[in-house]
Amino acid sequence: MDDDELFRFTGFYGQIDPSLRKQAWDMLRSVKSKVNEDWFVGGDFNAILNNSEKEGGRRKLKVLMDEFCDTLEELNLSDVKPYDGWFT
Repeated sequence: MDDDELFRFTGFYGQIDPSLRKQAWDMLRSVKSKVNEDWFVGGDFNAILNNSEKEGGRRKLKVLMDEFCDTLEELNLSDVKPYDGWFT
């Protein structure tokens, strides 16, 4: 990056099983605790922030979406959706 700035990128694939997502969020917390640079996380979290993001299938439980939102806020991550797909 400009001025020799460093950053860390973590590729992530979240748990498909909703009962195991807390473990995935805890793993991200563990990684974050070791990161001193700016941090980017990309991949598929297998989670959504609201049901308007859902395509097909059953609606997601609000508690699961709230947990995902709280995790992103805690880790200071932002959800970014480019024109051609997802990137969180």
